[in-house]
Amino acid sequence: MSSSSAEGKLRIEVAIYRPRQGNYHHWGLCVYDTTRKRYTIYEVTGAHPDFEKNVLNSDPRNTRRLVKLIPIDVISRNNQGDLVRAIESVPIDNDTTEWNCQDYVMEILGKLVEECLLDEDDEDYKDSRKELDKLFGPM
Repeated sequence: MSSSSAEGKLRIEVAIYRPRQGNYHHWGLCVYDTTRKRYTIYEVTGAHPDFEKNVLNSDPRNTRRLVKLIPIDVISRNNQGDLVRAIESVPIDNDTTEWNCQDYVMEILGKLVEECLLDEDDEDYKDSRKELDKLFGPM
């Protein structure tokens, strides 16, 4: 992880939820602000071809549907503006039939690496990506 102290930090995690319907776990990218002690969840809702971005100010642990939270990294709170801009720049793909919330989260992570907010060579990040790769796709 990028930092050993959580003071003034943003914890980036991926929430894996049981599906409401279908055979794919629902994923959301979670950002926990250690200063404000609150989560922001970035996800897409709906189904092809009508996915929509959704942002929640909610603790992902407050639902029985949560399967697990996978820690990705911890970054400085000073990077919050860049983080939000990078997340918001990731488009919805309503043209690709197979695209879903899991793709959205993986594309966000890719964008965060591209913007140098995450380090793809970090061992903890690599381990997190391996875990996500195992969970990606149908159950």
